[in-house]
Amino acid sequence: MDSRDVRRMLESMAATAQEAADEAKEKMQSAGQSLSEKYDAAKLNLLLARLRGEQERVFADMGRTLFLMDTGNYSEDEGHPTAQQTIDNLLLAAEQKQQEIDRLLARLARVSDTRRCPACGRSCGKDDRFCPECGARLEKAAD
Repeated sequence: MDSRDVRRMLESMAATAQEAADEAKEKMQSAGQSLSEKYDAAKLNLLLARLRGEQERVFADMGRTLFLMDTGNYSEDEGHPTAQQTIDNLLLAAEQKQQEIDRLLARLARVSDTRRCPACGRSCGKDDRFCPECGARLEKAAD
């Protein structure tokens, strides 16, 4: 084997090593992006759980207020809101929480390549035609 053969062999090995390194780099970037997407989805799910909890507390306050109104035990002291004002404020708070939840669900769907069932809120695949939880027909996914 002369020096030209050795040089060709070394160049071939270097080219193969470069291709392997490029492929490994590409796979690492893809894995990093996937991990980042999963992290973002987890953060959004935590925020979503917190918002749903806050909305449930608003609903509980609404129910408590309605119960107190019905039993005649709602105290409408001077300087405090009336029962109707309290209910109106709670309805507004519940609607604001729902709007925040809807925005988060849309962001989560974009991050996780899924969508939510409009009937039950379950996460569905982008190609699903019916919700696997409740069976509701899903709108055709926008491409």
